Amino acid sequence: MSISFLPAAIPTAFKLQLLHLADGEAGLLAAVTAPYLAALVGGFESSYSNNLILAGGDNFIPGPFASAGTDTSVRAAINATTGSTITSTIPTFAADIAIHNILGVEASTVGNHEFDLGPTVFKDSFTAGRGWTGAQFPYLSANLDFSGDADLKTSFVDTVAAAGLEEAKNQKGKIVPSAIVIKNGEKIGLVGATTQVIEQISSTGGVEVKGFAGDGSEKDNMVLLASQLQPVIDDLVNQGVNKVILMAHLQQINNEKTLAPLLRGVDIILAAGSNTRLGDSNDQAVAFPGHAANFADNYPLVTAGADGVPTVIVNTDNEYTYLGRLVVDFDANGVINPASIDPLISGAYAATAANAAKAWGVTEAQLATTAFAEGTKAENVQDITEAVSAVISSKDGQVWGYSNVYLEGERSFVRNQETNLGNISADANLAYAKSIDPTVVVSLKNGGGIRSQIGSVDVVTGLKTPTTANPEAKKTAGGISTLDIENSLRFNNALSLVTVTAAKLKELLEHGV
Repeated sequence: MSISFLPAAIPTAFKLQLLHLADGEAGLLAAVTAPYLAALVGGFESSYSNNLILAGGDNFIPGPFASAGTDTSVRAAINATTGSTITSTIPTFAADIAIHNILGVEASTVGNHEFDLGPTVFKDSFTAGRGWTGAQFPYLSANLDFSGDADLKTSFVDTVAAAGLEEAKNQKGKIVPSAIVIKNGEKIGLVGATTQVIEQISSTGGVEVKGFAGDGSEKDNMVLLASQLQPVIDDLVNQGVNKVILMAHLQQINNEKTLAPLLRGVDIILAAGSNTRLGDSNDQAVAFPGHAANFADNYPLVTAGADGVPTVIVNTDNEYTYLGRLVVDFDANGVINPASIDPLISGAYAATAANAAKAWGVTEAQLATTAFAEGTKAENVQDITEAVSAVISSKDGQVWGYSNVYLEGERSFVRNQETNLGNISADANLAYAKSIDPTVVVSLKNGGGIRSQIGSVDVVTGLKTPTTANPEAKKTAGGISTLDIENSLRFNNALSLVTVTAAKLKELLEHGV
């Protein structure tokens, strides 16, 4: 969906640079991409006086990175880079939150993966305590009800009901429906929205989605969501905020596209959850492992709200592969001007050494003494990813078998068509199930349970090959290690055996489709 707005003689009263990422979901790839993404942030953030850094949620995901992040050997890196003084157990996902802290994230949406290990683990990840500084930003969601959850109800602050504006910097380590950030005296409102089907795809405990009768009845309903978000937006507008960013983690970018025309007063929608790579004609897509070298649509998408005022939608791919950069003008009334967006500046920046060097105006050989100099964001993030990588690399020497082909696990494939990794993992489930009950005849594999490929991708040519050798771990090319398996099947989804009729099996298959 794209609507053209002709350039108008609109005096620029405020220029904003929004740097954004979504769905960090650190796996093995983060060791490469996260430091370069931090280098991009470090290179761009001083380019404009009004700089805002936001995250779209799903800041972490269960898997080897998260597990290794709790190892005592990672503690020193987390403490040194975040000012923490952890002396005992490291909270699960603290390494991921630490990366977001180092990046300078000022607010994040509540995504679905935040709940993968339940509300208690989620709370421990962003709440300060036992030497851990916690998240140096608030989490936002205006359509979740936290009152019924023993862990998270004390973390929620109803900023809409509060008297006066609530600055994001004063709500660090809290969950709020809305917040503001102030840049050179100008107020920017932030409103959060979380996927309405979160109770079906994650472990939310006592947290409920507003507007539904109970578990199992939730579904995507943008009309309902708009009716819940509009009062929150109006609350900000009534207090003098004329620039509003909706941080929406709605899983499918079509939901954000549908929602935009139903709302008034929203200038920018930071979409998340769909991992949609948006880019303009000047952006270079890169073939990262598990990520194709293409863009799904233009950056940004331009539409209009219910009030006829322009709204722009931005989104990036996951695993720290791209930094989104939107530089845009607002007039004195806070109306965004899409015509001011220069595609030579705004767009999707792949997290590569080449792009980091360009952002810093240096050669790649000079990155070590500039973007990655001691104490920089990139160097601090690298300290964490290297500490985590050292833990997980030991698992790469535990080889269980070999493959002479690339095992396809990219999201766009495993969720939409047959793949060899989907087949072999479904076959493995069936073989194990038969060892328990020989009468089992069918294995259904959830595409969402496959989180990564097993194999390598050449970042220049996009060529997909079997796993590469890891001499330090004594792993030969083509070997399938514990690390490969844990990285791909990060949720370690339990295997369930059920008895169904033929009609019910047909119903299950049709539901999956």
